[in-house]
Amino acid sequence: MEAALSLLAEHPEREPSTRELYEEAGVAPPTLYHHFGTKGGLLEAVVEEAFSSYLERKRGVPLTGDLLIDFAAGWDMHIGFGVENPVLYVLMYGREEGRRCRAAQTAEAELRRGLEQLADAGLLRIGVDEAVAVTTAMAIGCVTQLIHGGGSATGPVGRSVRAALMSELTGHSPERNDAGHALSPTTS
Repeated sequence: MEAALSLLAEHPEREPSTRELYEEAGVAPPTLYHHFGTKGGLLEAVVEEAFSSYLERKRGVPLTGDLLIDFAAGWDMHIGFGVENPVLYVLMYGREEGRRCRAAQTAEAELRRGLEQLADAGLLRIGVDEAVAVTTAMAIGCVTQLIHGGGSATGPVGRSVRAALMSELTGHSPERNDAGHALSPTTS
């Protein structure tokens, strides 16, 4: 797993080959297959570990008490994770067979909890299921665009997509909540 993380850090734009993985780890090919079944199994384990570390950092960020600010900050962190880890993000969400990896399932559960909080506070103007689908689609699209076109979660494209999402979900001014507070400390 350390070899896979090292290779992904060296070349975040592409998935390492099986040969690169076992050579970097200094093991014979059967070792990889014995422990992970396939290269895909190894990469899924790496995604799980990387995403778990990210969630730990995210959960360590103090909440402001303003659900809209906190949701916007969570969006920025998620988009930032995707932009900084393009191959891992594609592995999380790019499953052709329609099955999401555990990290993507965990991300969706965390998202659902945040959206349920918005709904419970009367801030969500669409159903939670629809909000999960819209937010996930916009996040994947935003990360994909930023990976291909360059930019950051808090740059112009990231802010515009976040503003459109917040407007769709809550009907609130995209950059400010009803109390006039900025939705994110990174937004000026």
